[in-house]
Amino acid sequence: MTNQRNMILAIVLAGLLLFGWDAAVRYFYPQSAQGPQASRPPAEAPPSPGTPTREGGLTSAADQALEAKDLKTALAAPGRVKIAAPGLSGSINLTGAVLDDLTINRHTAAVDKASGPARIFSPAGTPAQQFAQFGWVAAANGGTPPALPTATTVWTAPAEARLTPQTSVTLTWTNPTGQAFAVRYAIDADYMITATATMTNRGTAPVAVKPFALLNRTDKTAALDGWNIHSGPFGAFDGKVSFAPDYDEVSEGGEINNAGKTNWIGFTDIYWMSTLIPEAAQATSTYRALGKNIYRADVIYQPQIVGPGQALTRTTRLFAGAKESPVLDRYEEAGVAKFGLAIDWGWFRWFEKPIFWLLSELFRLTGNFGVAIILLTVIVRALMFPIAQRQFASMAQMRAIQPKMKALQ
Repeated sequence: MTNQRNMILAIVLAGLLLFGWDAAVRYFYPQSAQGPQASRPPAEAPPSPGTPTREGGLTSAADQALEAKDLKTALAAPGRVKIAAPGLSGSINLTGAVLDDLTINRHTAAVDKASGPARIFSPAGTPAQQFAQFGWVAAANGGTPPALPTATTVWTAPAEARLTPQTSVTLTWTNPTGQAFAVRYAIDADYMITATATMTNRGTAPVAVKPFALLNRTDKTAALDGWNIHSGPFGAFDGKVSFAPDYDEVSEGGEINNAGKTNWIGFTDIYWMSTLIPEAAQATSTYRALGKNIYRADVIYQPQIVGPGQALTRTTRLFAGAKESPVLDRYEEAGVAKFGLAIDWGWFRWFEKPIFWLLSELFRLTGNFGVAIILLTVIVRALMFPIAQRQFASMAQMRAIQPKMKALQ
C-alpha cells in the first residue's frame, strides 16, 4: 500500500515538473507565436515588429529603414559641432543646443564587427529618438521671466569648434532684453559629458529662471524588461538605487515625481544607459510620458532671481554609454553616488562582483574568454579543494564501515 502511494505521488510530482516548468518558462519568457515560425530556433526567427530584444534597438524592418533614411538627412544638415572622443563620437545640434547624435566607439551595433558602432542617441523625430538637452524655464518668484532659448533657438559656436577630451565647446545665445545664455560642453575619454549652463543678466531688471536638464527617448528601442533584470526608468535617490518604475507605469501615471535627493536619474537598457547627474544644488526630478511611445526624465533646479550684472551657473553631467563595470566604479570613486550599482547585480552582489573582477583580470591577461573561464574554474576548484578533501575522506570512512553495517543488518 505504501509503495503504491509513493508511486502515485512520484507520478504526480513528475507531471507537475514536466508541465509546470513549461508553463513557467512561457509566462516569464513569452515568445511570439505566429504559425510555423513559433517552432523555429531563436536564431532563425526574427523578432516581430515592436517586440523588444535583450540587445534593444529597433526591431521593425520598416522602422530600421526609416531610421537610416532620417539619420542620413538629419546629420547631413549644417549647424552641427563634431564630437570626437575615445568613448563617444557624434555631434551637437546647434538648433536647440541638443545632444542628439552619439555612438559608442567601443561596442558594435551587432555581433558582426562590420555592423559599425552602437548608436545610443538619435535626433528628435527619428524612429529611435533619444537626446539630452540643457536650458532654462521661466520662474515666477519675484523676478521678470525673460525671453528664454527654446528647442528652435539657433545657438552660436566658435568657428571650427570640435568637442574632444582636450577641447571643450561653448554655445552662446543672447535675447533681445540683454540676458546672455551659454552652455559649455566638455567630454572625457569614456562616456561622461559635462554641461555647464550659465545665464548672465546684462539687462536692467532682475529675472527669475529655473535651470533644467532632460533626457528624451522612445521605448521602441528599449531592451526586454524581464522579471530578473530591469529595462526602463531608473535612478539613485538619497543614496539608494531604484530600478523602477517601468514604462507602463509611467504611461499610466503620466508623471512620476521622485522623492528625496536625486543623485542621478535616467533610462537603462540591458547593456546601455543614459543618466543625468545634477550638481549638489537642490533639484527635483520627474519621469514623464509624452505620448506616442516617448518618455522623458528631467532634473529641474530651484528657481533663482538673477539681478542685473549677476550670473547663474548650474553644472549637470550626462552619462551616455555602455554599462562597463570598471568605468562605472571609477565614476563612483570620483563622487557619483552608487554609480557602480547601475548594473543590477541582484542579491548576491557580494559574491558576483569579486568573481566578475577575477574573470575580467584573467581575460585581460590571456586575451581569450575561453581560457579565462577555464582558469577561473581551476582557481575555484583549488579554493574548494580543502572542503572537497574532507568530503572524500568522509566518504572513504563510510565505505570502510560498510561491511560492519551489513553484518549488523
